[in-house]
Amino acid sequence: NYDLKMKFGLYNVETAVAFVDWNGDGKFQRYKGEMFGFVTAPARSIATIVVKVPSTFKPNQAVRFRILEDYNALDTNACKSLSYGQSEDYSIVYEKTTPNFMTSKATVCTGEKVTFKDTSVGLVSQWDWDFGDGATPQYVSGEGPFEVSYSKPGVKRVRLKINGADSVVMNAVTVNQTPLANVAVKLGMEAICEQLPVTLAVRNTFSNPINSVWYKVAAPVALNKGTDSLLVFKPIGLADSGKYFAVVDYLGCKDTT
Repeated sequence: NYDLKMKFGLYNVETAVAFVDWNGDGKFQRYKGEMFGFVTAPARSIATIVVKVPSTFKPNQAVRFRILEDYNALDTNACKSLSYGQSEDYSIVYEKTTPNFMTSKATVCTGEKVTFKDTSVGLVSQWDWDFGDGATPQYVSGEGPFEVSYSKPGVKRVRLKINGADSVVMNAVTVNQTPLANVAVKLGMEAICEQLPVTLAVRNTFSNPINSVWYKVAAPVALNKGTDSLLVFKPIGLADSGKYFAVVDYLGCKDTT
């Protein structure tokens, strides 16, 4: 229930009644609980009309509210012609906001962009975001959507505050570390005679375990000679001359040497 406070006129005892069109059908119907009051009070006094809100009243939509006040008697007619009084109409809104958002991806790699989109419900005029540790940008205001990237791995807790009050915090996105691949000659040398062994090795600068696939630039097809991080020639032949590179992968995050 809500208490409606109203101040009466300067000179006479008057009666007031209130109407609310809860279902939006353009009518004020007493039997549907859309009429309140019949409060009589002396001049310059403040009276209270108790308005009972139905459980079916939907939030975040405007409904018509009408107040009648008159020196003469009032009845259930919301469209009554008044003799010595006035009628005023207002729009009232049951405002209920629920902050929420969604992401374009649940898992990303460091440096990869993910989009955050507001899905809050209600009348929202202010959005304040904190995208968590390592985010670029980390703090931003506005509805969005926003593209964000992360320089640090981990599960990112993101906060969205709306209207300066209500907020939601959730583990919004998991960020995996993009590997940083380096290649070196482990056995032999880059310029070497035929029939000698050569082994190329690739490693991740970070400590994460990686899967790797070797390719020859001239024929970029995965080489069967690749074993984990090593490309082994036993021995090397003239046809093996050329440039080689490796693609490394950690949980779907890739880098190329």
